[in-house]
Amino acid sequence: MEQVKYDALMALRESLTREVDAQFPTRSRVSVYLEAPVAQFVLRNVSLRVDAGEPIVKKYTRKQALALLERGADRLLRFNAAPGTHRLTLEFSGALERPNGQDLVIDDTLELEFETKPNSQAFIMPAAPKILRPVRTFSDLGERATWNWKSVADDPRLDYVRYLWDTDRYLPGLMELLRAAGPANTDEPSAPGFDTLMAEAYLNFGMRDHAKRSAMAARDSEPEPTALTHVWLQLAQLDYKNGNYAGAAYAIAQIPADVPEAQQADFLDLRARIFMAQGEYGQAAALLGGIANPAPLLRYNHAVALIKSGNTARGRAELNAVGAGQASEARLRERANLVLAYHLLDQAGGDGAKSALQRLPLNGPYANSGLLALGWAEIAGAQDNPDASRLRRALAAWELLASRDRLDPAVQEALISVPYAHEQFGHYERAVRGYQNAIDAYTQIAGQLRGAAKRLRQGNFREAILSDDAGSLPRTGNLERIFTEGRFRAHAQNYRHLKGLQLAVAEHDGPKRLRDRLEQAAEEEIVRAHEAIAAGVDQQIRNLEQYLIDARLGLVRNSNRLKSSGQRGS
Repeated sequence: MEQVKYDALMALRESLTREVDAQFPTRSRVSVYLEAPVAQFVLRNVSLRVDAGEPIVKKYTRKQALALLERGADRLLRFNAAPGTHRLTLEFSGALERPNGQDLVIDDTLELEFETKPNSQAFIMPAAPKILRPVRTFSDLGERATWNWKSVADDPRLDYVRYLWDTDRYLPGLMELLRAAGPANTDEPSAPGFDTLMAEAYLNFGMRDHAKRSAMAARDSEPEPTALTHVWLQLAQLDYKNGNYAGAAYAIAQIPADVPEAQQADFLDLRARIFMAQGEYGQAAALLGGIANPAPLLRYNHAVALIKSGNTARGRAELNAVGAGQASEARLRERANLVLAYHLLDQAGGDGAKSALQRLPLNGPYANSGLLALGWAEIAGAQDNPDASRLRRALAAWELLASRDRLDPAVQEALISVPYAHEQFGHYERAVRGYQNAIDAYTQIAGQLRGAAKRLRQGNFREAILSDDAGSLPRTGNLERIFTEGRFRAHAQNYRHLKGLQLAVAEHDGPKRLRDRLEQAAEEEIVRAHEAIAAGVDQQIRNLEQYLIDARLGLVRNSNRLKSSGQRGS
């Protein structure tokens, strides 16, 4: 799989290099790039004119303007210059943003004359208003840091790639990166930063081995350590998701100890999860416990590590703090409360779990699981002899849950929990009706799911998977979970990558044999993606079949009790 992707990228690299050389020969090629190097000066629009020609006008969204400020350069024009002297005129407008909200709108103009040379030229024009320029500006001998606009030795094409990626134009950015790479047989060394960008490109195509090789090659040449740290984090995350914990540990170990502050939380979170995946709960707890003022997610993971390492009381206290606090976002608070409740329900009875469950909203991602647990918490509070008030509260929670979407696994369990509660009351006739209703519901749901699994295995949802459109797939109740699982995501992303590469290779007249290989590989991946969803549906069906057995046993048990007691109604 990785090899056919690599072959496609290398074929594109050769094709794109030939196209650039044919369209813009080295002897006349001129590229003009734009930078926005003044902090807080947010560019809005520019106009570039070559000699007396028609201007090229571009408007920038706020996201694009911020990407230019962050680390990017935009290519305004690439053209063939006739021999002689030429003039570039850049007019631009933007706003100097101020803390008081009174932004200062500034318009300005830059001009540059240049002579055509036998080699290609690249010019960077800084959108730097005169009133904001430093004293040492536009020095003929200076570096880019002194706002020089002469032809530069370091081609800014990599900054253009970064700009495209930062503005969500990944495929155009990849094409530019391959153009910048030049022919595969070149003897020229890669520009500083190229290997890091290439590693990032490989990662985005799921090409783990090639990404690792490029990241290792970048260790001695990357001028921006933050960028390489980001790549190693991505590589570790990919290995972690795929269950390659040794590979993830190796990748995370390549990151220097002085992790930039902006990446520190992600680094610590992933390193701790790798420890836990390898069963090193004590090391995870020690790592996370040494953080001053941890973010809520890190505190949550610390709680889990503490519990798994045997420090139960402290772990519960941490979970309780995350679940009760307001600093964390709602989904994390709800998750912490649910995990705490189930842990208490398993280990300490129902009363302790109730306080955590009562913090969950009636509607939300964890509401159904919370209602199910609340019912069991009421019953577990008096396990030997559940009193009537507890049973009534359990029944109320389960009846509310049973009225919801029956494709949800928690709702399916509630369907059998309701008659169980009636059975504990001694209301055998209600229990009989409840178990029969559950049997009917399970039979109907199982039929619906079998139909969904059959349609999935027929492979009719290629477009939905290609566009990541879960709404167009058959409803199964656990589709959101399946969509985020590593197995499905890997096959779906491979399919998208292969189809994209197939189209790109065809567009640039790549060899038919390679296009056929990409088509075959894409077909294999889409079949596997359909199968991954269908396998998840099969598991739901197996769960339903177990519920059906329990419901039928409950029906027989309570029918017999009803007959022996002579009960006619309750």
